[in-house]
Amino acid sequence: MNQKTIESFDNVSITKVINDLIQSDIDIYHAYHHAAKEVKDKEIKSLFLNFAAEHEMHANSLSKAVLELGGHPPAFSRDFKGFVTSGYVAVKITGGKHKALKAIETNEKISNEYYIKALTVYMPEKIKQIIRMNLTDEESHLKHVRELKHKCKK
Repeated sequence: MNQKTIESFDNVSITKVINDLIQSDIDIYHAYHHAAKEVKDKEIKSLFLNFAAEHEMHANSLSKAVLELGGHPPAFSRDFKGFVTSGYVAVKITGGKHKALKAIETNEKISNEYYIKALTVYMPEKIKQIIRMNLTDEESHLKHVRELKHKCKK
């Protein structure tokens, strides 16, 4: 294999990892919007919409990185997993605020795991920096959801 072939293979592998993150952010974005439509509590609705906007920003920044690698990011629509995620959230919302927050907490845990796993893959530092910044937001989402869930329990 020549160097160009190796670089091309690496970019395909990196692109796959990043596209998985993008799809996760897209799916969670849609789940938050679905949840925001259903939940009545204004504080939680606002939080869900803010987090959705951050997931959209994550997907956009990572999509730019994929394009720079010569790849193709996914379309901004849910995949099968996204429909399942939204369905899970929809079912839990009918059980009240605490259950809705528990469903969102599950989504955020999964998102955090994807981001942590992506950091173990060899890729350019510029892309890892984007992933680290997004992970910081994801960790913050999880923390806020857990705090709200605890507050709703009382």
